Amino acid sequence: MAPNDEYLNALNAWAPNLGEVFTTLGYLGSPSSTAWLASSPRSSDLRLLFDADGHVSASEMWRKILREDEIVASPVFMLILEHMRRNPVDMSSSLKDVRLDFSKSLANIAHRAADALYEDAKGSFAGHEIDVAIARYRVALSEFRFSIESQVLTESARRIATGKYATAVAMIGRWVQVSPATVSRALSYSKESMTLGNLKPETLTYRLELLVQQFDQTGDENLLQDALKLLSENPKIVEGSELAEVEARLRLGMV
Repeated sequence: MAPNDEYLNALNAWAPNLGEVFTTLGYLGSPSSTAWLASSPRSSDLRLLFDADGHVSASEMWRKILREDEIVASPVFMLILEHMRRNPVDMSSSLKDVRLDFSKSLANIAHRAADALYEDAKGSFAGHEIDVAIARYRVALSEFRFSIESQVLTESARRIATGKYATAVAMIGRWVQVSPATVSRALSYSKESMTLGNLKPETLTYRLELLVQQFDQTGDENLLQDALKLLSENPKIVEGSELAEVEARLRLGMV
């Protein structure tokens, strides 16, 4: 049996819904999509997560990731996160054994999972896998929001999470319809990220796109004025934001 099939079978037996999610996100289903499993420094430990006492393995894996400041694949974080949510009592006990707090760990694992998914989505877009990229961004949005609203992230982590949430919404909005509530939340998070010091040109460019998106949904002319004000106050973002600027001016001329 191929490693992909063996792993997928074990995952389906443990959490069928997650097996389907992993396939949709492009982490299982073909030899190329399973590359993360072969290259993961924790590949030999991952199967232990499906054992009866898998929560112990999940807690130990998270401790090692923190201790060694290790970069691991998105699915690894998602598996640990699944344990946190399926077995909160057991995970709380196991984390306590390695001197870690359940609530802080849950928020930080969700943040790390979202961040890893976000980076993978960027790679999928670059590789023209649009459906996979959008699916990864959508899951990242959910986990970013969860971690942000937990109120336990550090200021630095919160600045990153709020900024990347806004960027992900803008990226998704280039291809598919995004709900007005999601765009509104993205603009709120974008403003918070900027207040926390995230003033990178790309951050401002994506905020510009979000303002235009929200105008299209609400018809509020003030949003276009805000977009043009953002441009006038930040001339360094003009390069690369020409399309969003043209769209804002065109819409303003039509209202």
